Amino acid sequence: MMITGIALFATAGAISFSVAYACRNIAVRLAILDEPNGRSAHATPKPRLGGVGVMGAFLVAGVALVSAGSVPSAAMGPLAATGVIACLGFIDDLRQVPARWRFVVQLAAASTVVAFRFAALPQAAGPLLGSILPPWVLAPLAVLWIVWLTNLYNFMDGIDGLAGGQGLIGGLAIAAAAWLCGASATAALAVAVAGASLGFLFLNFPPSSIFMGDVGSTAIGFFFGCVPLLPDRQPVSFDIVAVALSLFVLDATVTLVRRVIQGQRWYEPHRSHHYQRPLALGIEHRAITLSAYLGFALLGGLAVLMALATAPVRLALLMAAALVFVVAAQVVRGLERAHAMAAERVERPDADRRAA
Repeated sequence: MMITGIALFATAGAISFSVAYACRNIAVRLAILDEPNGRSAHATPKPRLGGVGVMGAFLVAGVALVSAGSVPSAAMGPLAATGVIACLGFIDDLRQVPARWRFVVQLAAASTVVAFRFAALPQAAGPLLGSILPPWVLAPLAVLWIVWLTNLYNFMDGIDGLAGGQGLIGGLAIAAAAWLCGASATAALAVAVAGASLGFLFLNFPPSSIFMGDVGSTAIGFFFGCVPLLPDRQPVSFDIVAVALSLFVLDATVTLVRRVIQGQRWYEPHRSHHYQRPLALGIEHRAITLSAYLGFALLGGLAVLMALATAPVRLALLMAAALVFVVAAQVVRGLERAHAMAAERVERPDADRRAA
């Protein structure tokens, strides 16, 4: 089992790296570049489409696992839907697709997955919600979860190595939780995502030479959203996935809510996510990314602990995950205050000299 998992991880990584490397050269030759905009952390255009390698490796691995009988054939539904989202992202990377049409396709894909796995919703919801809410309430919540995770993963793909690192560490955490739950099919697919993410990181870790693009970020988010609905003996519930990805989930959600409350145009590009704000203080990509990896690993550990936990313990672990985000947010605010005070100390003597 362990040897098979390592082989799957390494194979997915090798395919991802090879395809992403080829895509980088093609993107440069065809000028398929990511131009700096209001949410960009880069100052010069860079090739995109690195996510073609990630999704290519993952989907090939997924189909191979189904063909070998390691994953139930019913998993082809979520895999096909993930492929649709990847294709949509690929088109958007080449030629921008209007937001309303992207949303329509994402909503249709998520609704299809939920509809086919409707009977599994109580188990997928886990002990915290599965015994309280009926399936007809869980269904729209599941669709909202998948669509939001699809988009927030894209929002969080804003600096080198971040989305790939979350795919690697989050994928391994979900795989470990799935193994503890006895969900071998889910574990195999999560290992494939993690391996594909690592292969891409060889080209995207700061300083990067290629970006993931929507083809990768939206599709990874969509698949992670579908994880609780994968056909398996015991599903990995929504709360486990939420904790494994909680830095992404909470940063994107809190930032969106704050911008709406403040009356800002929340749908426009911006640089106000917590992971983006240290860049304005002069902190390098690598330092931010490595710090995020520590958070990903800590939260991944909490997600693994949830796999065998009772409902009260799961609730405590959810609160612990939220606390990790609160601490991270306070660190960012502390850095901003220190930077502002330092700037004020520098400006005050200059102002005094001009007054004299």
